[in-house]
Amino acid sequence: SLFRFEIIGTEKRGVTDTVIVGFEGQLQFQDGSRPAEWSGRLWLDRDLLNPVHLEAEPARQSESLAVRLEKYRKAFRLGGIPLKKKPRAFALAVDFLVAHPTGLSFPSQAVWRRQIVDLDGDRRTERMLQRRFSDYGLFDIETDEIIRSLDESAE
Repeated sequence: SLFRFEIIGTEKRGVTDTVIVGFEGQLQFQDGSRPAEWSGRLWLDRDLLNPVHLEAEPARQSESLAVRLEKYRKAFRLGGIPLKKKPRAFALAVDFLVAHPTGLSFPSQAVWRRQIVDLDGDRRTERMLQRRFSDYGLFDIETDEIIRSLDESAE
C-alpha cells in the first residue's frame, strides 16, 4: 500500500538484460529517510531479479517543483533580481554491481544530487555526494535452540 509499481520495459545495461520497474512512493516527502517517500525506476536483472541500478527522486517532486517554479517566476524582483530563492530538486542514483556467491547483489556506488532549477526549468547540480561501497563482510550465523516444555522448566 506504500508503493505503486509498473513494468516500464526492458533494457540491456552492460552485459545484463534488465526489466525496468517504475515505482511511486505514496508518502509525502519529508526528509527522505523512509523508502515510500521516493519514486523512480529500478533496473532488475531479468534472470535473477537482483537490482542492477536505481534512479529515484522525492515522491511527486515533478508536481511540487512545477508549483514552486511558477511561484519563483512570479516572485517580486528588485532590479531584475528575484527576492525568492530558486527552487531545488533532489536526485539519487544507486548501482548494484557487487555480486556475492550467494546470488545477492549489493550497492557499489550511490550518487545524491541537490539541483537548482532555473527559470526555464533546467536543472544544474549545486551539490553532489558520491559514496562507493566495497569489501562487504558477510558471515553465517548458526544457532541451536532447546525448548523445554512448561512442565520441565517448573521443576
